[in-house]
Amino acid sequence: MGHARRVTISRDDEAVGAGAGGAKHSCLPFVALTRYQFRMPTREDQEAAAVLDAHVQETLWTVERATAPIYREELGRPVPNGSAVLLRVGDRPFALTAAHVTDNSALFPLYIGSSSQPVRLDGTKIASKLKPRQTRADDPLDVAVLSLSDITARHLPEQEFIDTTQLDAGRANLDDETFLVAGYPRTKRRDIPEQGMLEVTLYPFLACSRLRTAYARNRRDPSHHIVLSFSKKRLWRRGVHVIAPDLDEMSGCGVWSIYDAAGSLIARPRLAGLFTEWHRDDQPWLCATRIEVALSAIWENFPDLRSALPRLD
Repeated sequence: MGHARRVTISRDDEAVGAGAGGAKHSCLPFVALTRYQFRMPTREDQEAAAVLDAHVQETLWTVERATAPIYREELGRPVPNGSAVLLRVGDRPFALTAAHVTDNSALFPLYIGSSSQPVRLDGTKIASKLKPRQTRADDPLDVAVLSLSDITARHLPEQEFIDTTQLDAGRANLDDETFLVAGYPRTKRRDIPEQGMLEVTLYPFLACSRLRTAYARNRRDPSHHIVLSFSKKRLWRRGVHVIAPDLDEMSGCGVWSIYDAAGSLIARPRLAGLFTEWHRDDQPWLCATRIEVALSAIWENFPDLRSALPRLD
């Protein structure tokens, strides 16, 4: 089991860590590889998967530290609401997530989990816009960029933020590639009422992006999205067939590249997108909004940071 952390929720933005509710989070020590075709893995599959699994396990800590659960407060207790990735651009701290995770934050205060305590989520929010009478179901981008206030940022350790060198932006073709997805699903939670605690577990798995023909069929734009194959019942873990949990509340978590453009494994996973959709039809699939969309929002709204952003050729 990964490193477990206990925290408490505060009702006071200034006095973080003095509340009645709480949570701890940890990380599952495995990665499951998604295969669209359901078949027993061959020996070659198992050997290749073992090499990939070992590499991902060695580098997963860089993803775990930057992936945070988001909670909403209801009746003084934390309730899982989504996931986020912490990014620093220049000297400005951001939390990146799905827009629907941050909707209605005026009604339910939101908190972001760190290695020591959940912190009241406060700052400037830029989210994909909705037209009149639209809902997030009509929003193909569904992304939110939160510029964190000093009050929030000072309670988040510096090492929990990735920087722009750990982004995978500007690649035109992400078809038929293996990605790491890691977030906090609702079903991987456990209430500990006698301690006023909520335990949540990071769930990492690998998923393969679909070919370009799938984007038109699913009405998604490859310049803005990554479409991934995923089926709960078609996962393998070290040669053993496993069933994945429901992915609710993983919305907003990172989708990470583990290969470079030449097809070589990279030393640290790079953030390529934010998980926004889970479709459970006859051919189940996931959708992520590419990181370029979030970076464009930062470019437009924070001109002083443009020199610190990667070039998007």
